[in-house]
Amino acid sequence: MNNGRDVVDRYFGALTTRDLTTVRTLLHDDLTFTGPMATLASADDYLRGLEHITAGILRMERRGVVGDGNDIVQIYDVVLNDGTVPVAEWLRLRDRRIASIEMMLDPGPCAGRAPTGLTAGARGGGAPFPARRPTATPPRRSPSGCAP
Repeated sequence: MNNGRDVVDRYFGALTTRDLTTVRTLLHDDLTFTGPMATLASADDYLRGLEHITAGILRMERRGVVGDGNDIVQIYDVVLNDGTVPVAEWLRLRDRRIASIEMMLDPGPCAGRAPTGLTAGARGGGAPFPARRPTATPPRRSPSGCAP
């Protein structure tokens, strides 16, 4: 690996095959993750979330990668049984390992997928996932867990 793009390519390849052992080797222990459904402060918390989230994913299709050195942005589609969610990630590297991931996506289609039991992360206080408001009738969910 001679640059950040190589690390991110290996990371994305391991994600697409659900090889979380390889994913872990590419992350700093103190990885910070920030996204619309979680804020996490360790690689182990991130992996616990990945184990839950990846269960319903059919495949991931990369659309593009920009950057070099220690700042890389990748855009990809997460393909589910009942739709596709576009994702953008800004990955920052330190010493040839991923030190932070900032994920941007519309969490609406997959609001039911938020993993539980993770610790509050780098931004401190509060639960890592937004609380749901009670409704008179629960929303209908497809077999993948995403909203129809």
